[in-house]
Amino acid sequence: MRKVVVTLMLISAAMTGCGRAEVTVEQAMQSARIRYDKILEVADLDQDHRLVFYRNDQHLELGWLDCARNICRWIDGARETRGTGIVSASYRRIADSWPIFIGEVRDTRVNRVEVRTGDAVYEAIIIPLTDAARYWYVIPDKPKGLYSEIVFCQDAEIVYRLQGMY
Repeated sequence: MRKVVVTLMLISAAMTGCGRAEVTVEQAMQSARIRYDKILEVADLDQDHRLVFYRNDQHLELGWLDCARNICRWIDGARETRGTGIVSASYRRIADSWPIFIGEVRDTRVNRVEVRTGDAVYEAIIIPLTDAARYWYVIPDKPKGLYSEIVFCQDAEIVYRLQGMY
């Protein structure tokens, strides 16, 4: 009986992290020596992974964190680059696992961004920063090839269109 109680206590301690304190996104970034000016958004990818959007020296950057059992650990990161200054788009594979389209839009007319790959159309999540500057991202289920079209719309009307190999 005593062995059963001790075994249950060990299993319970292992499942709760042996009393380890929660490690936040900010603490994980500091531990990995990631410089940032401001964290803009944290998005849950699944139960154990988070995507963090942050600004560093006026650049949009993103990171991928493993956050199992409330202990976050930095895995990978990338800087967004490409575009006209009014709109931008990049394609990344975070930690060789998660495909993501990411960019910036500075035209106040744009209220929707769509990524079109093959037959699939994905509507972006837009992160407001100021009245004029917003970041956007799309995590496609299964991208249908690398050639994509990204459209920036005002309601149903296309305002800008970017095409290319992403």
